[in-house]
Amino acid sequence: MARKLHNVVASSSHRSRQGESAGMETFATSHGITFTSDVVRIGADDRALRSAAARGELIRVHRGAFVPAEVWDGMDRNERYRCRVRAVGLVSRGRPVLSHESAAALWGIPTIRASELVHVLTSPTAGTRTENGVRRHGLAVDDEDVLEDGGFRFTSLRRTLLDLLRDGSFPAGTVALDWALRPARSEPKPSLDRQAFASYVAHQALGRGAARVARVLAFADPRAESPGESVSRAMIHELGFPSPDLQSVIRDERGFVGRVDFHWPEHRLIGEFDGEGKYGPDGATARRMVIDEKWREDRLRRTGRGMVRWGWRTASDGPQLFELLHRAGLPSARTGPVRRIRAT
Repeated sequence: MARKLHNVVASSSHRSRQGESAGMETFATSHGITFTSDVVRIGADDRALRSAAARGELIRVHRGAFVPAEVWDGMDRNERYRCRVRAVGLVSRGRPVLSHESAAALWGIPTIRASELVHVLTSPTAGTRTENGVRRHGLAVDDEDVLEDGGFRFTSLRRTLLDLLRDGSFPAGTVALDWALRPARSEPKPSLDRQAFASYVAHQALGRGAARVARVLAFADPRAESPGESVSRAMIHELGFPSPDLQSVIRDERGFVGRVDFHWPEHRLIGEFDGEGKYGPDGATARRMVIDEKWREDRLRRTGRGMVRWGWRTASDGPQLFELLHRAGLPSARTGPVRRIRAT
């Protein structure tokens, strides 16, 4: 990638002797982003970057920050957002403190809403405003809640979670805190102690959003094993349905059948969230997993339990999830309009 960026600039601009000795790595940071300021610093003509962007060879991810189009095309939504976050974190004057969804992207905290803005902190006296794709939050944060790594400054895990819970929806906050409380298993991840976080929250002068934070803190459950399960559980609660048992083990006369996402024993009902990628990447492995899951579901149903399945679209849409569970015989205590309930 560094060679690609080097060629774009070198083919369109006379390089100084200083630039020749600096080498092509000068044109890209370790994060794969080329900055106009770096090109100018070595004496090259930054107009080459703008020309390459006009031709579609480079993608402008922020003012003065570019990545090769072929790299950008290979990124998914989350990777593109992290790229924009890194660009803002490295190119902006004063090295801003990344916060909210942007700090979450660096921590690996899952979110359910595709953020279009990069979030940073500014002085409380400056107020909160949005400009050039950057949302500046006028918040005071303790020095110990500002971390630095890899050239970035960002809020601590606990502060990031606090901001997400205070400003986000109940389902979105549940996704973030479930993840943080869940112990690391196969993948490396930071984890949070519930009591320590509760103590931290109690010592913050929250004011706005305090009730929302307290509600998510009381509801979060590390047994939810994916963002989709967390959203589903929060929406089930919002819709007035009984709380399900999580990760229940189901057995029949032959022994262990499976561990299910949601179980309502008193209603003889099982719920399963089917996320993307559940059945493997492709080919024979995916087909084998589908067949195995079909046999598993047949055994579960033969225990005399009903079973419903849903994916992201239904999990995040109140009316759809309500209709699915209601038709399955699950009672709801809700009396208000379901159409107003959404995950984001």
